[in-house]
Amino acid sequence: MKLAMIAAAMAVGITMVGSTGTVSAQDIRLGPGGVRVDHDRGNCRVIIDHHRNDRGEDVTVRRRVCD
Repeated sequence: MKLAMIAAAMAVGITMVGSTGTVSAQDIRLGPGGVRVDHDRGNCRVIIDHHRNDRGEDVTVRRRVCD
């Protein structure tokens, strides 16, 4: 099973290199959910804002910010 996932990830990587001619910042992840290819977005962080709305409810807002 792991060998099949590694082979699939390598095939995806080879296909991407063949189609673009150069390797861009890609992140290939193998895990329990399968193979995933992500773009490198630089330094990302999650900003969490806590505030109380007009109804008096506590609200938490999470924002992902990438540089």
